[in-house]
Amino acid sequence: MTALDDRPAVTDAEQMDVAEALGRINLAMDGLRNLAALIQARPDIAPLIRLRGHDINVFVGDHCGEGKDVPDRIASLAEDAAEAGATVTQRHSGEYGGIEAMFGPFPLHVYARLSQVGKATTRTVEVVDWQPHAALAAFPKEAER
Repeated sequence: MTALDDRPAVTDAEQMDVAEALGRINLAMDGLRNLAALIQARPDIAPLIRLRGHDINVFVGDHCGEGKDVPDRIASLAEDAAEAGATVTQRHSGEYGGIEAMFGPFPLHVYARLSQVGKATTRTVEVVDWQPHAALAAFPKEAER
C-alpha cells in the first residue's frame, strides 16, 4: 500500500474535511463490525441475508493535492485496492471515468472527470468509447454492455 510519506500534503482547510470524513468512515466501519458480530452470534440468520452492495465513491478530480496528477492518483489507489484483495476494472459513465474496485459485493468507485483521466471518442451519436490515460491502462476494462 502507499506509504503515508508518498501521499500529498493536505491544507489546513482540507484537514477539517479529512477529519470529518475519517469520522464518518470510522462510524461506518464500526457499524459493519457490529453487524458481522451479530451474524456470527446468530448464524441462523445468515441464509436469510440478501446483500445489495452499496457503492462507495471517491471523487479525486478536484482533490489530488500538489505533485500528483489525477490519473496517477487513481492508478495508485487502484494498485493499493488490488493489493488489498479487490478486483479492479476500468469504468466510465457519462462525463466520469476511473476504476471500480470490488471488495466482495462492495464496489469502491474512484473517479474523476473523463477529461482528466482519458478522452472520449464518439463512435456513433449514441455510444461514447473511453480511451483511458496510460496510468490506468494496466487494469482491465469493464465488460461491454
